[in-house]
Amino acid sequence: MKHSRGEITLDELRQLRLIESLKYFKKNITTKEAHEYFLAFFDIIIQHIKPNIILNDHLNELKKWVNIGILTNGKISEQTTKIARLELKKIFENNIFISEDIGSEKPDGAAFLKVTHMLNIKPEHTIYVGDSWENDVSGSLNVGIKPIWFHGDKNINDKNIEVINSSIEELVESLITRVKR
Repeated sequence: MKHSRGEITLDELRQLRLIESLKYFKKNITTKEAHEYFLAFFDIIIQHIKPNIILNDHLNELKKWVNIGILTNGKISEQTTKIARLELKKIFENNIFISEDIGSEKPDGAAFLKVTHMLNIKPEHTIYVGDSWENDVSGSLNVGIKPIWFHGDKNINDKNIEVINSSIEELVESLITRVKR
């Protein structure tokens, strides 16, 4: 919560998570060690990220019908590396918005509104797909954007929130079907 309130940086959040987790196992590490661990861990994860060809094909089809974009929290260098590894840059082109770059982070409504402004679309004409209740669903809903909660709680009782628990490929297929109607 301290990070979402702007009290600590993303790096500090990551370091604290590891330091606190290891305390449970009676292992103490320094902030520097936690930072070095994260960098090594991130490098390993990045090497294993591969594009989803089926998903990318579906996204290319969807963008023929509607304006699509990415809004993601995190650091520019990390997120652009992930996006490149997933081969999403050529699909989303200039519609990639990273919190560090736009100066606002989800769930802050300003992040969503900056994106809708830059894309010249009204929030009420926007759908936001995300897997985090706090960052994606709550954040978008608070500014009038319709959220789709990917892998969310099916028991949610709010007509403004759609919950989809299928695969990401099936989710994009369903969006294509909707816009073609």
